[in-house]
Amino acid sequence: MATLDQEDVEAIVRAMRASACDRECAIESIPTHAKQHEVIERWIANDARRQERAEKIKTQVIGWSIVTFLGGVGMGVYHAFQYLREHLR
Repeated sequence: MATLDQEDVEAIVRAMRASACDRECAIESIPTHAKQHEVIERWIANDARRQERAEKIKTQVIGWSIVTFLGGVGMGVYHAFQYLREHLR
């Protein structure tokens, strides 16, 4: 097993101190972190609403396209009957 020399020990101590500083900084920034979570939650909710709205619009467009197509077919059939009635007398 390898032994640690003084440089290795000092590097470990520096890393531990940096980690402790990071934890202290994290504790001080808890309100900021909570605000970040609120912003992200609102962003996710807005994105979900936007996707839901897009789906509703897509459904309406498809529905009105079908209604328009059927209306066009109905008008074509109506005019065909009118034409045949006029010319087959």
